[in-house]
Amino acid sequence: MLVLILIVLLFNELAQRLIIPANWAFHFDLNPKKTFPILEVSPTWKTDPVPKIIHQTAPADETRWHPAWAECQKTWKDKFPDFEYKMWTDEDIEELIKTKYEWFYPTWKGYDRTIKRIDTARYFILYEYGGIYADMDYECLDNFMGQIPDGKVSISEDKFVGRWYHGAHYLNALMISPARHPFWNYVISNLELYKYGRNPLWSTACHIIAEAADDCPESMFNPLNYAEYTDGQKWARHLCTASWIPPGLREIQQATYRAM
Repeated sequence: MLVLILIVLLFNELAQRLIIPANWAFHFDLNPKKTFPILEVSPTWKTDPVPKIIHQTAPADETRWHPAWAECQKTWKDKFPDFEYKMWTDEDIEELIKTKYEWFYPTWKGYDRTIKRIDTARYFILYEYGGIYADMDYECLDNFMGQIPDGKVSISEDKFVGRWYHGAHYLNALMISPARHPFWNYVISNLELYKYGRNPLWSTACHIIAEAADDCPESMFNPLNYAEYTDGQKWARHLCTASWIPPGLREIQQATYRAM
């Protein structure tokens, strides 16, 4: 029995570190699902359109930006000229969570890495305001809003992190949502369930989205085709600058990402 327990612990640890796919491990977590308040849902969410606003997050100090970010940022403004543009700094994000979601603030403040706080904030931003969220290293090639259905959350597919590690392939770098959509209840309950995971991709990013997409009704969710929205073959391209990853690992990840 002890050997079996040790094996389960080992596999769970390897899955959290993204060394093996998540569905190879038996997952046990210290937090039950849905311990957070259920967020209020729009009564017309099934037909709600996506608000005309683009959200991005970055440090206020632009000297900390990756060289590609400013050019990518410009593409969103150029392709969506009738959309409001909102840049969220670290200070803006903290103010949002602290004032509007005070019940989540202890969890948010307690994360051991800044990227986890940035990951989780984007979900609350899209729940609160709706619109398009794009990472700073996402380039927009053309206006795609005519392709986006009302009443659903649309999230880009990813072939590297998601498909291998989680058995599903979604990336939280490009997300499009009506305001107060019920999909975010699934995401936020998973934040509590997996909050002790050490790897951000497990505890606050791709794994969280994949679990929510599996759990929610199909009527809530719309995957954005990898080739068209992530690989740059039509609407958008993810450059994967991965600024939160230590430099040595970053180059390995980028090389792997481009090769797959």
